[in-house]
Amino acid sequence: MAVSTAAVVTAAATVKGVSDARKAQKEAGRRAEEAQRVATTQAEQARVDAAAALAALEKKAAAEAADRQRQLESYNTMVSAQQDQAKAAREALAAESQRYTEQKAEMEKQAADIQKQIEEQRRKEGKKESARIKAARRGGTRALLSDARLNPEIGIGPMGAGGDGKTSSLGGA
Repeated sequence: MAVSTAAVVTAAATVKGVSDARKAQKEAGRRAEEAQRVATTQAEQARVDAAAALAALEKKAAAEAADRQRQLESYNTMVSAQQDQAKAAREALAAESQRYTEQKAEMEKQAADIQKQIEEQRRKEGKKESARIKAARRGGTRALLSDARLNPEIGIGPMGAGGDGKTSSLGGA
């Protein structure tokens, strides 16, 4: 059987074409695998980068939350201290007001007592003066020559004196 050159050439060309197609298919498969590996590597790297970014954000958020908590505690401490100071100031004011009220009442009582003593003293002085004037009017020629009275125990003393320590005897002035 004679095979024609054209059939051989065609067969060789077909074999070469099949061989080239297989090589191209292998090359395409290798490139696809390489592209898939690159894509997988890039995806893995992106996942790692995203996880690292997420961890950094979580760490930053936790640090900020801790800082806010410290600030809040600091503010609460200051507020508590100010509330304690205000409470102490209110208590001091209440105590001072109470003391003022007590002192005012005491002073008013003392003023009333002094006023009562003054009025009583005026009344006594008025009675004494009235008695002296009455004695002078009734006594006629027997009017008293002075306001001094003779006291049998202490001698001559001021009118109405009764042991006040200011005495004089008849012989001494």
